[in-house]
Amino acid sequence: MTQAAPPDLSKLRIDRSLAPVVTRRRRRWLWWGGILLVVAAAGGWFAVQPRAVTVQTASVVTTYPSQQFVLLNATGYVVAQRKAARAALEQALAEERDAVAQLKRNQDLLAKGFVSAAAVDTAKARAEKATAGVANARATINVSEASSRNAQVAVDYTVIRAPFDGVILSKSANVGDLVTPFSNAADSKGAVVSMADMSTLEVEADVAESSLSKVTVGQPAEILLDALPDTRFRGRISRIVPTVDRAKATVMTKVKFDTIDPRILPEMSAKVSFLSQEVSAEQQKPMVAVAADALVQRDGRAVVFVIKDGVATAVPVTPGKKVGDLTGIAGDVKSGDKVVSKPTDNFASGTLVKSAK
Repeated sequence: MTQAAPPDLSKLRIDRSLAPVVTRRRRRWLWWGGILLVVAAAGGWFAVQPRAVTVQTASVVTTYPSQQFVLLNATGYVVAQRKAARAALEQALAEERDAVAQLKRNQDLLAKGFVSAAAVDTAKARAEKATAGVANARATINVSEASSRNAQVAVDYTVIRAPFDGVILSKSANVGDLVTPFSNAADSKGAVVSMADMSTLEVEADVAESSLSKVTVGQPAEILLDALPDTRFRGRISRIVPTVDRAKATVMTKVKFDTIDPRILPEMSAKVSFLSQEVSAEQQKPMVAVAADALVQRDGRAVVFVIKDGVATAVPVTPGKKVGDLTGIAGDVKSGDKVVSKPTDNFASGTLVKSAK
């Protein structure tokens, strides 16, 4: 019996060239699967995160109740409206009296024959000389008086007399300068000093010609000085200059302070608000205010939603006076805070917000 040949195992081989292909495909699918898993997780996380709500915003501001009566505003500046010898004569008179008396005595003695005519002539000559001496002394006095008057005039030129009580603002001339107020001479000064009556300080403010109908003499006004921004001064129009500045198309108004404050100085910059009625000191006090549409009710209380670091927080406030579109508020808010304008009924504290462009 013939025995069968054993199988040829050398032909049994594994084609390993296909393995890398399968492995690469598997790895690729695993890589994409991982990416999809991360994306899905990120999407799920993002979906559950709170989103910022786009809102309109308003600012908390400082205002004044008196501003509700403003008809017109103007600018200007603070200005002030009002800057010997007599012994020789006595000696001559004495000599004249003695000479005249001596002449009379000699004339009486001549009539009685006790003196000669020559003695009388001598006495007469002395009397005439004494009379001339008196006249000369009088002339000398007149000259001296005239010289004295000239000297006094020269002294008067060295004295500065103020036309009114006031304060010296500046010195225009120095020692040796020539002061000639009515001359255009070279190197001459028109004044030694300039001064002002501080009780007559007013604000000169230009009003547009087209707005002239809004102002009248005696009209109340409120004055704000750049140098004193925290103080408002009451005043009124004292007069309106009856001419128009053609170049600027404006009319100058002069506004007088009701009370002069010692801090007010000439040439300070000023803003003037012309009012429709008188205002009280209470109406000139500052108050914190916000647009009325930023106030809403939550749990029976008025609140504003203050924005800080992108989060809106409800802050209880107490509404006060209305000034135009603004409402005064009292609470834990301050001028400059940003608040949500027109919040919806379901808007809640803690909402993430971003300001509308």
